[in-house]
Amino acid sequence: FDGPDVYSWAVLREVRSSHLNREGWNSLKVRIEEERILCYLNGELVIESSDAAYQSGFAGLCKFRQTDAEFKGFRIGKTVADVRPSDELLGRVTKAIDELTTDDATVALAAQRLVQEDAAVVDTLELQAKELESRAARVRRLATEVHTRQTLTEFEGVIKKKPVDLLRAALLIARLDNPDLDIGNYKSEVERHAKRVSGVLVSGASEEERLVALNRYLFDEQGFHGSRTDYGNRSNSYVNEVLDDREGLPIALSVLYVEIAKNLGLNVVPVGMPGHFLARHEPTKGRPQLVDVFNRGRLLTPAEARAMCEDLNELPWQDSFLSTITPQATLERMLRNLFNAAAESREVERMLRYTEAALILKPDSAHDHLLRGILSYQSQRMQQARSEVEWLTEHESDISRDKIDELSRAIARASQK
Repeated sequence: FDGPDVYSWAVLREVRSSHLNREGWNSLKVRIEEERILCYLNGELVIESSDAAYQSGFAGLCKFRQTDAEFKGFRIGKTVADVRPSDELLGRVTKAIDELTTDDATVALAAQRLVQEDAAVVDTLELQAKELESRAARVRRLATEVHTRQTLTEFEGVIKKKPVDLLRAALLIARLDNPDLDIGNYKSEVERHAKRVSGVLVSGASEEERLVALNRYLFDEQGFHGSRTDYGNRSNSYVNEVLDDREGLPIALSVLYVEIAKNLGLNVVPVGMPGHFLARHEPTKGRPQLVDVFNRGRLLTPAEARAMCEDLNELPWQDSFLSTITPQATLERMLRNLFNAAAESREVERMLRYTEAALILKPDSAHDHLLRGILSYQSQRMQQARSEVEWLTEHESDISRDKIDELSRAIARASQK
């Protein structure tokens, strides 16, 4: 401290340490020697500073007003006892833990053996419990990472195969966040819906009759509808949950509509109108018909679709807004919706997953490479973040050099800590 407030503090160094307990208490110790300052976290040396400016004065302890930090057991002295348990005590505690089973009787037996230890045994048991919890959390993160890699690999395989299986790809996007999702089951569910419609059709039914039967079945009998009370819920973007709940966003509902129609021999295509996704039936003969799946299959004229679009957007109307959209573009839009929902709640891991999937669809997207670099940096994946900086440096794009340099400097600073 060079003065009475936080603006006159001198920070010797900031470091990230794997020795930090995310939950519970941490032990901090600072030792001032003639030519150095040693800082310990939970008994491990984390900073050795040669700063010579603070060799005299008073010792104290304080925190920022807005933080949640709490302190206890503050001591000053020429020597301060180590808070770590002795190796002997740690060995006895570890042995007792290793002998525990699901039988409660083993807990009672271990307690009988350890009750004669000094008071430090309880803190030692708590530390061991936290270490096991931390290890379990790391294993769970590993499981999530493996699941994500496997799903993205399968997603890439579907995208490379032509024609693209839109339903399978959309289900794989949902499986990024739902590891237990059974894709085969939901593919079969779509086929079952189509069979139920076929079951009420007369032999040789026309395309128009099949379309009318499909709309009656999905919207009148099954109750598929757009989500209005909880529009932003990410469940409305997961095709499997839309099938389960009969409720979703325009794009998810339209994807299902297109796929069920395909099983009925109908040529229904996705239409990526800004602000409100639609479907369009394109019969072998006759005029195409726009379908608003979100509004229970309401049939629209192009003029009505334009009026809807102009109500929802400030974009100047373009006839291309009613063009057929590719499976890749449809999937990208689904990913952007999920990304935006995750961004609102600042869920970095989810944002990163969606960006990785978007890069499978558009490998040369500089915007997504920058996003992956930033999100990798924020989630401590420094090697991947550096790879993105290298890619951006080597490829021409509209990303400003300042943004790339700023990310590179942040990665360098974090890597030094």
